[in-house]
Amino acid sequence: MSPYGQRNEQGGYLQVDHVGDQESAYEEMKFHADLLIREHAEEHNYPLSVVNPSTVVGPRPTGETEQTGGIGLLIQAIQKRLMPVVPGGSSYWLPLVENDIVARTLVFLSKEADPAGGTYPLLARKEDSPNMKELLHLLAHELDVPKPKGAVPLPWIQWAMKSGGTRLTGVPAESVAFITNRSFPVEETEALFTRMGQSWPDIREQLPLVTADLDYRLRYTPLPEEVPADYIRSRSGNMAMIGWEGEGEPWIIVHGLLQSADEMLPLGEQLWKETGNPVWLMDLAGFGRSPVHQVDEAFEGQVGTLLKALDEFEGPVKLVGHSIGAAIVAAAQLRSGRTDIRLGLLQPVANNSNPNVLRWISRLPRGVMRSLLRLRSEKSWERMFSVYISGEDKKGMDHMIAKRIRSSLQSPRIAGANADLLRWIHSGKRGRVSSFSWMKEWADDHTNHTLVVWGKEDREYHYPQDMNSQVKRIDVPYGHYFPTFQYKETAAILAEWADTLK
Repeated sequence: MSPYGQRNEQGGYLQVDHVGDQESAYEEMKFHADLLIREHAEEHNYPLSVVNPSTVVGPRPTGETEQTGGIGLLIQAIQKRLMPVVPGGSSYWLPLVENDIVARTLVFLSKEADPAGGTYPLLARKEDSPNMKELLHLLAHELDVPKPKGAVPLPWIQWAMKSGGTRLTGVPAESVAFITNRSFPVEETEALFTRMGQSWPDIREQLPLVTADLDYRLRYTPLPEEVPADYIRSRSGNMAMIGWEGEGEPWIIVHGLLQSADEMLPLGEQLWKETGNPVWLMDLAGFGRSPVHQVDEAFEGQVGTLLKALDEFEGPVKLVGHSIGAAIVAAAQLRSGRTDIRLGLLQPVANNSNPNVLRWISRLPRGVMRSLLRLRSEKSWERMFSVYISGEDKKGMDHMIAKRIRSSLQSPRIAGANADLLRWIHSGKRGRVSSFSWMKEWADDHTNHTLVVWGKEDREYHYPQDMNSQVKRIDVPYGHYFPTFQYKETAAILAEWADTLK
């Protein structure tokens, strides 16, 4: 926003009018710093390259955006359904740039042998970027909330926020401070990118991942300190994933209901230590940091998203799923037609639920079920998970897990993804691939590469009656969430199974 990248007709710098309020004073101080360094460069005759980033978001491939200001403030407002209209309308926009683009630009300029200097605003042309209407519709779709209707002049919204709206909503006035109707001179930036040998990326490709990451981060409750911190974040297809690199066949692990890849970290680390193989934990579509899928039918959308992610893994893999994740990985394996996928099913869930209250709830409209999930108290979740933990494993984990579930379900996106799969499980509208009856027809060489681990203490689901009897089955004396709480035993079983496949 600094005006000092441009000159007036006399060749001098444009002047900034002083504005008395604190926010403008802060911005004005940054402008004066820009002017000071420019004047110093001219006085001492050294080349100066000034890089002015627009609103910065996370890099490719993950979109991980640690700074929750900027677009995060806008996402927070939409997440809370406090942005029912488009600020300013279609003539306004929010310039965005990924932080890896900023880093790459700085590195290139710092290494130029004969720098010419210049001013480089890091943003696309206004006409090539999503306007505010398109941007908010995209964000609303990803956050699973109604799209804003109509437009309101930006000064009205700024006035409303400063007149008590911020105090009432908890969303700061700065959430609209980055929105502008200006166009910026980008000719020097485009020439720089030509020298760098790259073109400006379309931010639309990255926005779904940025949105999911910020949505999750804004609702994030940190895991206990003993959870590993040396994992890396990556992405496959359109699925966010975390894990560890290693040697040999990779493990791909897909979580179940009410969870994300983060809850599988203890299992993943233990498996990585025992095998030395790469281990990747995937977020299902709409869960954790993965964007929502683009298919109306919940199960089909999840299977399709996983198939695209699997396409990026060449060669044999060990594909493991828990709960509904087990049904998704099984269906994806069948659809893929690949014979190099070894299948591990932990407490598989499809058409094998026991009669309980969820069957009744699943018949309610989607919005009602989603609201019931969001309104369920932390104490209620804690009581539910306390039965899965005992002895030394307890250590407040039931409280921590309950807090994380309650927190994450305040995201309409995550609550909606859980509601959709719960409704699929309990509605009875399942196709051939979504149950396990197809496994009866599998050849022996397939069943020999499949393992089912079943917790006998599960009260919500029974062992799938249509599972192929030749599939190797190991029973453990635990409940439904044993991969989360009895992760050492689970990792040992999986590692031993892997040894038999060699």
